[in-house]
Amino acid sequence: MPQAGLHLLREVTTPLDRRWTLAVDASLVAAIAVDVGLSVGAFVTPATWFRVLHGSLAPDALHVTFLQRCGAQWLAFALLQVATLAAWRRSPRWLAVVAGARLSDLFTDLTYLSVAPDLVPGAAAMLVPPCGLNLGMALILLLAHARIGLPPPATLEAA
Repeated sequence: MPQAGLHLLREVTTPLDRRWTLAVDASLVAAIAVDVGLSVGAFVTPATWFRVLHGSLAPDALHVTFLQRCGAQWLAFALLQVATLAAWRRSPRWLAVVAGARLSDLFTDLTYLSVAPDLVPGAAAMLVPPCGLNLGMALILLLAHARIGLPPPATLEAA
């Protein structure tokens, strides 16, 4: 007698070739490094963020609090990506989850770029590349997920 729900825990996959596997792993490792670096910077030296991007803007407690909130989010992304690095070969759905996280970060990057006050000349040159990197990583992960070719969940048969 089949056990209800067990089919949802198993995934039948088509392995990716070496090039795609390296692209996925490299994307995850790079994103982990960037997100940990941003998170550490937000908590350890928040004034640097404001000095580099906003020049003379002296951050008050509210500015620092919101930056550190972003730092916590970047740390959450890093932890999710570490889990994905460990699990995606067994459960490729993790790739789609991280792609969604990267796309959410793309929208927050675009929002910051468009509404942040008093950006110094050249700040856009530092803020635009992360938008492209988030989009590029999301596409790599989604394309890799599609190439794996997950079948639809199996239907349960009556005993």
